[in-house]
Amino acid sequence: MKEIALIGIGPGNTEHMTSGALEFVQRADLVIGASRMLEAVAVFIGSSCRVIPEYRAAEIRRILDAEPDGIRAAVLFSGDTGFYSGAPAVFSSLSDSGMNVTVYPGISSVTMVSARLGISLEDGYMASIHGRSVHPAVLVSQRKKVFLLVGKSTDPAEVCRKLVDYDLSRVLVTVGEELGNPTERITIGQPEAFLGRAFSPLSVMVLENPSAVAVTSPGLPDEAFIRGNVPMTKEEIRTVSVSKLHLNDDSVLWDVGAGTGSISIEAARLAVKGTVCAIEKNKEAVELIAANARKFHTDNVCITEGSAPEILSELPTPTHVFVGGSTGRIREILSVVHAKNPRARVVINAISPETVGRTIDALQDGFAEPEILTITTAKARRAGGIHMMIGGNPIYLIAADGTVSEEPEHPKPAEQ
Repeated sequence: MKEIALIGIGPGNTEHMTSGALEFVQRADLVIGASRMLEAVAVFIGSSCRVIPEYRAAEIRRILDAEPDGIRAAVLFSGDTGFYSGAPAVFSSLSDSGMNVTVYPGISSVTMVSARLGISLEDGYMASIHGRSVHPAVLVSQRKKVFLLVGKSTDPAEVCRKLVDYDLSRVLVTVGEELGNPTERITIGQPEAFLGRAFSPLSVMVLENPSAVAVTSPGLPDEAFIRGNVPMTKEEIRTVSVSKLHLNDDSVLWDVGAGTGSISIEAARLAVKGTVCAIEKNKEAVELIAANARKFHTDNVCITEGSAPEILSELPTPTHVFVGGSTGRIREILSVVHAKNPRARVVINAISPETVGRTIDALQDGFAEPEILTITTAKARRAGGIHMMIGGNPIYLIAADGTVSEEPEHPKPAEQ
């Protein structure tokens, strides 16, 4: 049987590897890993051991399949095997191989920096910016402690620029570079102190915001938004509409006809790991959306200036779509949505029965039976010694899930 070990080498200094992991590397017939990791353990690799620089799960599986029974192979990973590591993908690829697979965890950079600072991990939010779409401002605005892995594509200075731009200049920032190595450096300060500085690609950040408040539901008051001469979905309608979207924390929402951005902001505060594309053709509205995004620290709102449906093909594939204004082109908009993602959930607001009729007709092609609501609200205003209820215009809300049509079965030929 082939003996395979998936080994986390920690920060790259063998002093921080477990004795079991080092012993396996010393007795291995084959060691596989990225070049940097192979260099880190080179002194422990035997003279007769073969070394292959490779990190892709499929290629590692192919290499191991070609090896004879009895082989002892070590596959190396940076940091810890269970924290933003390639180890789970390799483990999964080997699940049906019949090989004996053992995992040796390592020390992650997050563990290292928490030890250096003497702080806990369990109350922190952990994220990686390596090749991922991460929005630090919205995370930090809602979490008191964020651990963030950064790298070549997005460095600590860029993260701090986002924090400054989104009114989070008082956040306490710690950057740990080359942790566990002789070149280790830890820098602490507020975001502005990190602007324009160069950092090692092997860095981890700790972002601490004592004023953070988690958002669990929509419902910002209308007065909280920066407003101009642009229509805005009112608080009660907005709350129901966002609720009907059924958003997840990693949803990708298109807000078509975003206006002041009130729906975009409410959705972005819930989908903190996702993205909200605010689509708006009015120049003043575009500026208001940007101002509101800064005010509410929602750097996961991306603003697209233009008209739907023409501009929609350029956007990332949506999981959810809100249409607050279609300028009579609801059928074309829904057609693009369904082409991008046949399972996207849509919520449409309308103020006229004619728009409702066109929407229901358009939803017949590629969407499940819609839920249709009429929402009428009334707010009290003091008049002398009494309160008078002042009613708003009724709003129609139509919600539906996209569907994928099943291919019809071809009839079998008649028996002769």
